[in-house]
Amino acid sequence: MKASLATAFLLSILLIDPGNEIAGAPYPPGISEFDLRITNRRFVSHILFEVIGNQNAITILLTHGPNYNAFKDVPHSIHFFCGDSTQCLQLSYRIDRHLRSGYNLGLQLQGSRITRLEFLGPQ
Repeated sequence: MKASLATAFLLSILLIDPGNEIAGAPYPPGISEFDLRITNRRFVSHILFEVIGNQNAITILLTHGPNYNAFKDVPHSIHFFCGDSTQCLQLSYRIDRHLRSGYNLGLQLQGSRITRLEFLGPQ
């Protein structure tokens, strides 16, 4: 009986204390919004550099589909307009390194255009 009361007491402290990992802030902190899409390397098939309407852009090809058959997934592309070609190249390398390291990207979308790009990492 004493062990169960002690266990319940410790669990209540863990759940109430805001500084612990269990009851911590939701992931991703500070940018949880309705129109934010979180993706990782599993769903990014290609990172491309292209020119769209005389503007340099990084195009990310995403595939989200049924988990049982990769041939039936639905690919779609989203675009992030960046500055000159060297900035786009550096940003595409940074996106690739970030995704390969196992972290997620937060993408705020307006149609097929990325309006904000967040590099989500460990807290």
